[in-house]
Amino acid sequence: MLFYFLRCDEAPEVQLAALSVIVDITSIKDCVASIAESGVMSNILILIEQCPQGHELALEALHALSSNTKIVGELLLKGALLFLLNMFCSSRSPGVRLTVATVFARMAADKLNGPRVTIQLAKFLPPIFMDAMRENAEASVHMFESNQENPELVWDESSRKRVQTEVARMQKLSYEEQLVNATSYKFVLPENFEVTKRRLADVLYSKNIFFFFFFWLFCSLCMEPSRAISWSVACLWPCLSSSPAGVFATPRTLPSASSSRTSAALRARTSRRISSTFWRRLSYSW
Repeated sequence: MLFYFLRCDEAPEVQLAALSVIVDITSIKDCVASIAESGVMSNILILIEQCPQGHELALEALHALSSNTKIVGELLLKGALLFLLNMFCSSRSPGVRLTVATVFARMAADKLNGPRVTIQLAKFLPPIFMDAMRENAEASVHMFESNQENPELVWDESSRKRVQTEVARMQKLSYEEQLVNATSYKFVLPENFEVTKRRLADVLYSKNIFFFFFFWLFCSLCMEPSRAISWSVACLWPCLSSSPAGVFATPRTLPSASSSRTSAALRARTSRRISSTFWRRLSYSW
């Protein structure tokens, strides 16, 4: 009965009072077991949308309730991932975002449903975010807010905006459906759904800067540096010249390192042009 007070959207003070009581009783194991049997998690999720000032209390309640495997399963079924992700991506309160990360980490630690949490979250964010949430929640928040360009993660403002927009849209739909019929609502991700998924070619091109230099480093160990860069470019250019952005594309044929007609000056100019092109391509990375 207590959870149904959470749906009194015309009386926020009633919602907050009920939520405060729920937080207090989550320290009692029998109460948590009783809540797990009642199937009332939708009420907390609906409150998250209706009462922004109750976010911190709602997260405190969810963090405590996530110790119960059955409740974690129900939260997944009711689309709690969307409501939590929306707060993580868009909340203006650093404390709320930090608490969301700790809730995700606790849900992922559940032996039965934890792998499902990780899999679903990876549909919206690169897997490295889940690793950061487990190890250091604050680091995951900082990682989301900052731009990253390294072999493990390529992440910038457009990536953030894409995730924020899609999560907000899906969370709104989930809220509206549960508001009408929370009992029968079941959250199911579309097949092959993935917000952060990109075409394989785009992913490869966004990281070819690293591959090129690793390849060049290997070559430089086996031959002279001047020959190493020419040979590396000759090997990799067919792939790079077909870049979707056309940044590497060139109508000219690269000179061969072994060609006697290629002067040292031309090789130097080619190397400088290649280096400039690669660094310019880095700025176009995702």
